[in-house]
Amino acid sequence: MAIRSCVLIGESGTEQLTGGKRVITYQSQWKLLSTIRNESPRVVLAHHELPGLVATWRDDNRCVCVKRDPKQQKAAEEWIVTLDYTNSPDIGKGEEPEQAIENPLLRPAKIDRSPFQRQRIVERDAYDRLIVNTAGEKFNPPVERDEHNPGFTLTKNVVAWPSALEYALIDSINLSPIVIPQYGISCPARSLKFNGFSGGMRWESGYRYWEISPNLEVDWQGWNKPIVSLGYNEKLFDAEAGEFVLCPIIGGNGERPAEPVLLDANGMADPYRTDNPYLLNFRKYREIDHTPLFQLLGML
Repeated sequence: MAIRSCVLIGESGTEQLTGGKRVITYQSQWKLLSTIRNESPRVVLAHHELPGLVATWRDDNRCVCVKRDPKQQKAAEEWIVTLDYTNSPDIGKGEEPEQAIENPLLRPAKIDRSPFQRQRIVERDAYDRLIVNTAGEKFNPPVERDEHNPGFTLTKNVVAWPSALEYALIDSINLSPIVIPQYGISCPARSLKFNGFSGGMRWESGYRYWEISPNLEVDWQGWNKPIVSLGYNEKLFDAEAGEFVLCPIIGGNGERPAEPVLLDANGMADPYRTDNPYLLNFRKYREIDHTPLFQLLGML
């Protein structure tokens, strides 16, 4: 049992005022050919090329599919499926839209938002004062504070666990911006980190599928932040050895500095470089195109 072709054969749309509200409706018709006669309507509606319920109209995200009507033709292998879209859907009975879709693989992705909490070492307080004890020394262990980043978890039903995609993307950040208005997602390049999938195998209505939840964390400042070149030692030229050696930085008062000193590109102390510190662009996270992830979720 399978569908061997699926072709869009017609589209139409109307717009009218109903009760002072602008109601937009679209309709599309698809012709599907089955490999057998008298195919089950469920198999026809489950075909992956056919838009599912709650799918958005191709160039109008305000309108979603609210009805799919399959009709078998005189040629028993041929089906015509009519899809109705509107910007004013009425699912009814108080049920969630995805519960109206019997095939769990056709349900749209869901999104849940929650902040991520982590501990971060702080060397200065909220008023930019160095955090030291009464003797002027830094605390050991260092002082930490709670820090939160926005995060969200997406959930989608798929046919198989995406192992290859998981291995390729885990602990990577997005190379290019990700913008999906209908899900409230707008992440600049290098701000979104993929932490892996969670989920498991499920059974429902005779369907076996995998429920996957990619875990995503946002850092609006970017995950690969430049690192300021700082240190307690500097490189100085040793004439006897004929090479640069690492030496302790000594201040104008003849003492070691209480905090790291800015260094220039050659590793020499440059404490007055405050307006233009030398930055080191190490990439702590791999930068990869995350588009395949959102395509798997049916969001792009």
